[in-house]
Amino acid sequence: MKDTWTPERIAKLRELWGTMTANQIAERFGVTRNAVIGKADRLGLRGPGPLAASKKPHGSKNRSPSRRAQTAHAAAERRAKAERPELKPVPKPEPIIIPQRTSNQVCRWPISDDRPWTFCEAPALVGKPYCPQHYARATVIKKP
Repeated sequence: MKDTWTPERIAKLRELWGTMTANQIAERFGVTRNAVIGKADRLGLRGPGPLAASKKPHGSKNRSPSRRAQTAHAAAERRAKAERPELKPVPKPEPIIIPQRTSNQVCRWPISDDRPWTFCEAPALVGKPYCPQHYARATVIKKP
């Protein structure tokens, strides 16, 4: 692959960067606009240059928004304000208190989702928090 960016071209790019657009430089070098912009970025040539900064977009004028645009914007703001529901403070939920048993000999499998929670309370396996039925549901035995 031939080297597109020879030292002479790089010097010329530095010279033309502030006086021509990237499209014009690309046409002169026979490369794409993106190649020119990428190389300029890698060389540290920042900004579009004075030529591009002096150009304004076609048809741009310093005009204030039309009366129609102003009223449409104001109407949209009023609608948005009217559609916002009034936020009321949310009460803090009650802390969850699980009664402490003096004995861990009963099953601690929760039976209901309602507060206060209720538990199975069947006799638990020794050293386990659940009865045999709930312990079987809570554990997965890997098969070889």
